[in-house]
Amino acid sequence: SSGINAEWPLRPGPLSKGKFGGWCKDEHVMFAHVVRQYPVDQHHRSELCLEMLRRIFPQYTEHDLKGHLEWHELIGLYKDHRKTIVRMHQNALQDLVANANTTCKEQWAEHAEKTKRENEISAQKEKSTKLLQQLVKCRKEKASRLDAQKAALAKYNAAVARQLAKMEQRRSKERSADKARLEAYHALKQSQKRKKYRLRLCVDTTA
Repeated sequence: SSGINAEWPLRPGPLSKGKFGGWCKDEHVMFAHVVRQYPVDQHHRSELCLEMLRRIFPQYTEHDLKGHLEWHELIGLYKDHRKTIVRMHQNALQDLVANANTTCKEQWAEHAEKTKRENEISAQKEKSTKLLQQLVKCRKEKASRLDAQKAALAKYNAAVARQLAKMEQRRSKERSADKARLEAYHALKQSQKRKKYRLRLCVDTTA
């Protein structure tokens, strides 16, 4: 049968005889009914079938009956061949659709997984960015506090230095005043000693 199937597309003759092979409908229906009574695997099928066809259709010659039988069998093979092709196409289409569905599902799953990873990476980046911004903000705030503390300490040291300078200036003035008073005191004592000495000399001289 594979030889007939392979050759069939090259033999368009039987198709040109119309739907009933050039016979009238009723005769062809009867002819096809008789042929169906003889299974394909029956021994001497062709001889037995032709013998019965001769009895039923005596108006047709041996050549006509064999020609119509050959046409009928070729048409049957053609229909079987067409059914096989249609079935193969349907199976191929089903396989194609199934493969397409599988591919779409796989691609969709891959896309969903990729989207999930991208969203996770984006969320992680956003989280890292926020943490970095917070870190930079904390560092700036800490630096600002340190600068303020340094400024306050410098201001305090300057105030202390000014206060110490004032205290030192005051102590210097006090030391100068004490020294002047001490010098005046010593001068007074010396002056008193000289007066006593002159007075004693005068007394001694008068005596």
